[in-house]
Amino acid sequence: MIKEFYSEVVCNYNNGEGYWTVDAWKTSDENEEGSVIAAIHEKTGDVFYVDNVARVSPMAQEVIQAKVKEIKEGDNDSMVVELSNGDKVKLKEVWTITKDDSYSEIEVYDNETNLYMGSFRGSLPDDSDPDFDLGECAKELERTLKNEGIV
Repeated sequence: MIKEFYSEVVCNYNNGEGYWTVDAWKTSDENEEGSVIAAIHEKTGDVFYVDNVARVSPMAQEVIQAKVKEIKEGDNDSMVVELSNGDKVKLKEVWTITKDDSYSEIEVYDNETNLYMGSFRGSLPDDSDPDFDLGECAKELERTLKNEGIV
């Protein structure tokens, strides 16, 4: 079994130049600055490694392969919600994986510019559920975005 080198690995930042970056931290120290270990082309899913350890790290490979699969299969884990001021935001569910935990986060993007606005822990509602109410979802989302300082 390969010893894990990283403490946390995420792929939740698009650099605006056509690549998703895969960022990693070696410790759980909140003051540690993460580093880019790989980049994934946003259209093809091609992976470019900056740190060769990422090629063999189970945690890095899990995150990288999930993003590649998402790119190749399409963006199925997202939804667009209109806020009370008329602005529309795109919500995207992503997974963060650490040595000790994995959890779902919702990333928020401006729907027109696709610029990242922020994220919070949670998961997208199942809009195929007959009890799903988009209006209530939008209200709850707007409260959360305000509480988190995103809008």
